[in-house]
Parts: sequence; C-alpha cells; structure tokens
Amino acid sequence: MLDALGIRVLVTKDRTEEYRISGRLPDAEKTLREEILARQKVFGAQNLSLAKLISELVMVLKAQHRLSEADMRQREVVGILTNFFGDRHPSSLLAKVTLASILSDQGLLKDAEMLQRLVQPVLNDVLGPEHPDTITALQILATNLASQGKYKEAEQTLRAVVTSRDKVMAAMHPQTIRATMSLASVLRAQGMLSEASSLMDSIDEKIRNVLNDDKFTKANLFIGQTHLYKDLGLLSKATESAVAALETIENLNLPEDDELRLIALESMALIHGALWNLKEQEEILRRVLRAKSSLDRRNPWLLETKSLLAKNLLDQALLDEASAMAEDVLIALGSSVTFNTKNILACTDILATVLFFQGQRGEAEEVRRQLLSSCEMELGKTDSFTLAAAYSLGEFYSEQGAYDIAQTLYIPVLQRFRDLQQFGLEAIKVATLLAISYRQQGNFDEAVKICTEAIVWSTQAFGEDHIETLAVYDILGRTYLQKGATSDAEELYLTRLEKQSKGHKLEISVRNNMAELMRQQGQFDAAEELTRVALQLSVTRHGKMHPESINMAGQVVSAALNRDLTDQLEESALETIELKVKVFGITHPSTINTLSALAYAYAAHGRFADARVLYNRIEDSGGVRALENSNPDRFATFCGKLADLYFRESHFEQAQKLEEKSLAVRQRIYDSGHRATLVSMANLASTLSAQRKYEEAELYLRQIVTVHETTAATDPQSIFNLQKSKVSLAAVLFFQDKLVESADLYRAVLEAPQRIGISTAVLDIWRADFQKVLKKLPEQEFKNS
Repeated sequence: MLDALGIRVLVTKDRTEEYRISGRLPDAEKTLREEILARQKVFGAQNLSLAKLISELVMVLKAQHRLSEADMRQREVVGILTNFFGDRHPSSLLAKVTLASILSDQGLLKDAEMLQRLVQPVLNDVLGPEHPDTITALQILATNLASQGKYKEAEQTLRAVVTSRDKVMAAMHPQTIRATMSLASVLRAQGMLSEASSLMDSIDEKIRNVLNDDKFTKANLFIGQTHLYKDLGLLSKATESAVAALETIENLNLPEDDELRLIALESMALIHGALWNLKEQEEILRRVLRAKSSLDRRNPWLLETKSLLAKNLLDQALLDEASAMAEDVLIALGSSVTFNTKNILACTDILATVLFFQGQRGEAEEVRRQLLSSCEMELGKTDSFTLAAAYSLGEFYSEQGAYDIAQTLYIPVLQRFRDLQQFGLEAIKVATLLAISYRQQGNFDEAVKICTEAIVWSTQAFGEDHIETLAVYDILGRTYLQKGATSDAEELYLTRLEKQSKGHKLEISVRNNMAELMRQQGQFDAAEELTRVALQLSVTRHGKMHPESINMAGQVVSAALNRDLTDQLEESALETIELKVKVFGITHPSTINTLSALAYAYAAHGRFADARVLYNRIEDSGGVRALENSNPDRFATFCGKLADLYFRESHFEQAQKLEEKSLAVRQRIYDSGHRATLVSMANLASTLSAQRKYEEAELYLRQIVTVHETTAATDPQSIFNLQKSKVSLAAVLFFQDKLVESADLYRAVLEAPQRIGISTAVLDIWRADFQKVLKKLPEQEFKNS
C-alpha cells in the first residue's frame, strides 16, 4: 500500500549500521539478493516493490565500498521510481540524490554535481527548501563543491544547511554537528581560521554532551574532529580525537576490516605523517591496505590508501617502492583525469618526483606537462585541480633553478585565488613559491611584497605563531639576507624564528638561513657549525640521499673549501658533485655551485688545469646559459669565480670582462651598497690595478669606501671590509704617486681603534706596505702632511 501511494519507505542508515555492527553485511547482502531475485521472477524486473529492496542492497554494497556495483544498482532504483512516479516525485528525486552521492564517492565529482544541480531546484519546489531531505541533498552538494575546491559556493550552501538543521533538528542533533564540521572545514580551506576555530569550540561542547549511548555516531564525530584539527595544525588535539574514535570503535566490537575502523586508522596515519613519524604511518597504512585487499582495484577508497602509502614511501626516500605504488594507482585510474582527480594529481606528483630523483629529468617534466594538459582539456583552465597541476609544474621548474619559467605558472594561479578571495593554505603556498622565484631572480621588492601579503593571509588563517606563518617569515628572512638587509633578517630570526621553529621541519631551513646570516657577519666558524646542524637535522628527518640533504651537504663542503683543500675534502667534494649531477643534473644551480666551489679552491692552490676542467664542464653542459636566464645572482657568482682563475693565470683582460659582467648583473638586481655589488667592484678594481689601470680602479675603490663609511656598520666583517677597502685604495694611490693621501689612508687604518677580527699577520702586511709609502714620500712633505 505504501508503495502504491508513493510514500518513500527505503532502508534507513541505522539498519545498515546494525548489519555492520553485528558483522552481518555479507548475510544481509545474500538475503537481499535472494529476495530481489524472487520478486523479479514473480513481478518482473521493473516492479515498484523492488525499489525498496534494491535500495537496501545499495546501502549494504556502499558499506562494503563496492561502489561500482552500488552505482549500477542505484540506477535500477532511479529507473523504477522514475518510470512509476515521474521525474518530480520525492522518491525518484531522492534516489537521484543517492546516485549522485555514489558518483562522488567514486571520484566522479563533475558528473555528481551535474546530477545534483538538476535535482536540487525540483526538490525545493516539491518538498520545500527546509524539508530534511532537501537539506540533506543540499549538504551532499556542498561536500561535492568543497571536494572540487569551489569553497565560496560550498561555504554559502553549508551556512544555509546549518541554519536549517538548527531550526528543524536542533543544534545538538548529529546531522547539525556534521554540517557544522563541514562548514568549519570549508572556512579553514579559505583561511578563515578564527570563525573555523570558534565553530570547532562549539562542536567540541556538543560532542561531549550528545548521544552518549550512540557509540557509532560518536565515533564518526570524533573522526570528523580529527581531520579538522589535523588540517588546523592542532596535532595534539587531532591525536586525542583519533584515540577517542578508536577507543569508541573498540567498544563496538567491529571486525578488523570494518569501514569505520579503517577510516579511524587512516586518520591516525595522517597525524603520524604530519608529525613525521613515517615508520608508524607506514605500519598503519599497510595494515589498512591488507584489510582493503578484497576491494576492486579501481575502488577510490583503496586507491586513497595506496596514494597515502606511496607518499609515505617517497618521504622515506624508498624511491622504487614509492614509484611502483604510485604507478599501480595511476594504471587503475586510467587515462581520464575526471575520475578520482585528487589521487591522479597526488600519484603523478610522486611518480614525477621519483623520476627526477633518479636523474630522469626530461621524463619527469613530460609527466607533469601531460597532466597539466589533460586537466586543462578535460576540467578547464580555472578548475582547482588544473590550478594545482599548474603550480606543481612550477615547483618542478623551481627545483631545477628555472625560476623564470616557474614564475609564469605561479602568477595566474595566485591571481585566481585572489579573484576568488580564497586565501587558505594553497594560496599561501603559491604566494611563497612566487616570492622565492622573484627572490632568486633578484626582484627583492616584489618578493618582500608577496611575502608580506602571504603573512597577512596566514596570520588570519592560522595565527601569528602557527608553523605555516613562521614558514612564510622564514622565506621573508632569506629574502632580507639576499637583499643585504642583514639587520632586518637578524631581528626576524632571533625574535621570531629561532626558538619557535625547534622540533619542526622548518628548523632545518631556519638553521641554514641563520648560518648565512652569520657568514655575512663574519662569524664563519659559527656559520659552519649551524650548517652542519641543519644537515644533521635533514639527514635524521629525510635520510642521507634526500635532495634536501644532498644540497645541504654541498653547502658544508663549499664552506670547508673556502678554508682549505685536503685530499679528504677534495674526495668528499667530488662525491657530492657526482651525486648532485645524478639527482639534480649538471645544469642545476646547486650542482654548479659545488663544481665552481671546488674549481675556485683548485685555482687558489695553483691547480689551474684541474680548475679549468671543472669550469669547462659547466660551460659545455649549458649550465652557464641556464644560470644567466633564471638565477642571475648565481650567474654573477660563477662569473666572479671564473674571473679569479683568469686573474691567477695573468689573463687579465678575460678576467676584467667577466668581472664587469658580474658587476653589471649585481648592480641590476642589488642596490649600490649591497655586499655582493661591493665584492664585484673590489674584484674588478683589483684586476684593473693588475693592468695598471689605476685611475679606473681608484674610482671603484672610492665608491666602496664611501659606502662602507656611510653605513657605519659595527660587526667585525663590515669593519674588516672597510679597512681592507681603504688599504686597497691606498695601494692604488701609491702606484699613482698620490703618496700623501695613500699614507693618510694607511695611517688611519693602522691607528683605527676598530680593528676587530683583523689578524696580526694581515696588519703586519699593511704596516710593511705603509713603510714603502713612507720611504718614497719626501721627508718634508711627510711632515707637512
């Protein structure tokens, strides 16, 4: 009679949960199939009485994550109800909503959205906008929109859902709490942390006081809490929620392969990953994967776990295993990016990263380019997944030092986030990537501007002292260092970053950048020690063969080469170079940096032929051209080091050309008082002086002295640089017979009260040079001076 009246009597979720809790899902499925088959034989395949039974079978199949079967069966339900009642009947409409939900679970987000948008306005007309079923359908649509990154519309939709749930079901109802959780998640994704945190506080209170006897609902709510706290970076609270969920599930006595238990375990695995407890994370993920082994190989739930495990293996530098797992996922998903796009992006990134680490850079680039092309063609250029593929390709170029190319990919993506007013984690990430690209190309003002913008977003999204905000400050600090704003960098690292970053991954970068700060201040021993600490932290966290560790090992070698060249150090440098060539390629700025550091050391020790071999290797590979286009500061440094070899070989004209090129680049990207600009000027002056071009040398040296005296810095390195510049100017004046001024400069240096950091040996050399001036200076003129 109910069927004939069109009153919807479909299976309730509670009944399916009873099957799960009692472990009777297989038995329920068998019974339902037998009853469906019996009715089909008696009444036919399209009889209305089948709709309720097939709907219940669909729920049982969904509970076992057999989504393709559930999809097929739900289409039968839609067909039966639509044929009997028409397109506008509540039963047929809600059957379509259930089908859309199954499509979403399979990763067919656009297909699901299209179906939901067709159904929702009809539901509003038929049932009314505040009917519980209408609101449920609206919440499913909002979840789909959020999964596609359409956060603004998802937020507006969820606000309407929460308001209606509050009115119809009351604030303490589990459905209201779930809707509020979804809203908090969408707010967090957009960077609206304050409101998201406020909602979380209200959710905590509700969970503590609602449905004490309904352990199944409690466990689901705890899992929702876990994900939100993890996304907010509140990992201790996330851990508490995950533990509470698992404890509640234990009391339910669910089987080992139950969906709820496995979801809770994966939630705990995500927390371990965020805490960098990689072995613990791997153990949980492998346990979950074993429990899911009976699922279809294309099942999104199974593929999600494989994707997580592939990322975990990559983080542990287990490249072959990570690649195999990622390829397994991509093969299962097929060629179209419209199905389960999130996992396609994740596993393509893993596969390309492994290829890059294994030295197959061309293949890695092609994989990423093909992904972006497919996303643009199948999803559209403004789709959130397409944007993610674009900035992922940009990261790949940045990692190779091609910052100019990366910049062209970052700019439109960041502008899209600005247009959408979505200033969450992704927008902050793209902004910092763009800032780094600007910085590496010497565009410091733009880098500072972008960092400042990102800090505002991150502070609003996560808070002033959150690790994400500190990471942006670290990028700003490095920009200050490269810009030459040493005092700004020092204040930032000492007051905000040094202590706050301890225990986090960020500590590696902070220690390394503080080492650069100390180098600029002339504290070379302390700088080297900090670099070694950063290297050890990286090795402990990532392993010795991780690119970050390899890069940092190169920095340690380069710093040591500036002091000495022992057989052991040379061997270590050569090993590091070959490792970098294999991982990064010979044209990568990091590889060129270590190659030129060793070549510079060879030249300093008179091994000119060995130095020439290394410089030729860089030039023949095209590395110099790559540097000139994408990393001008590194290009200027390379020119300066190669010029040093020409100078030592007395090829002064070639040295002069290179030093002029280096100076021109640095004057373009730095201000006139930047330490790098002054170094280039000093080197050029020395080469000019060697060619007896004393007047030209004098002009540069006077500029250097003026800058040093104007800045009036008090750190040991700056004091030494000032005195050294005065001595160089005094020497050039001496060669021009400007003896009085030369003597005055020598005297000022030797009698200066500020001679911190200047060794006795250096002072003895300067005194000897001063005596040469005095001998040549007529006695009377000396007295008059």
